[in-house]
Amino acid sequence: MPSSHATAPVSIEAALGALPERVNADARLVQRGRHLSCTVLLRVGDEAARLTIDAGRLERVDRGPFLMPDASLTITAAPDDLARYREVPPPPGFNDVFALMKRRSLSVEGDMRVFMANLLYFKGLLAHLRPEAAA
Repeated sequence: MPSSHATAPVSIEAALGALPERVNADARLVQRGRHLSCTVLLRVGDEAARLTIDAGRLERVDRGPFLMPDASLTITAAPDDLARYREVPPPPGFNDVFALMKRRSLSVEGDMRVFMANLLYFKGLLAHLRPEAAA
């Protein structure tokens, strides 16, 4: 049963469009990723976006489709479960990256050393896909 206090998320396209501004405005997140420079392919259903991260700053978000994408990591998410993850507040079982991985609705492939060494950065980056909480 959905929470009566949940905020419906904006579209994933709008969230991706606002993502660089939101990530780069988060000084703690940028500081946390200061040693991270990589390219991440984010797949949500049939849609794809390539995120270019340089020294913790999200420099670019390029929309797919991509013929042969080059990325350090590929994060693949089921659209329905990602929509539930993006609710404010998210329901139990959809509140964290590892909760989605346990449900098998999110997977991470590629250089896992990059992902695990910067785990809190990636959790923060994906959390910025959620709409801002109402004040």
